[in-house]
Amino acid sequence: MSKTGEKIIHKASKNAVPILLKIQHKEENERNKLKLTPRVILILKIIGVILPILLAALSYYLDEKIVNFDASIIVAGGLAGFSALFFALQYILTNIFGTKSRDIL
Repeated sequence: MSKTGEKIIHKASKNAVPILLKIQHKEENERNKLKLTPRVILILKIIGVILPILLAALSYYLDEKIVNFDASIIVAGGLAGFSALFFALQYILTNIFGTKSRDIL
């Protein structure tokens, strides 16, 4: 499952970086791509953590609830917390060991 998520994030960032460079009126060269790609991946990871919590919170407004609202918030919050913890740990260890962010992506 993590390999699939990794493929999706890398494909999305690969497609988004040229568009973002064009919006910023910057030249589409290797240096700019390498500089922008880790930022895009980080933003996509943050969205991947926040979106399930937001959707679980919005489930409060559904008329017919399949799962108890409190349970869905607890599960979504717990999973999002673990994901955020592991992402933060990944970036902290990258800085401690001096690895370049593009090498861990």
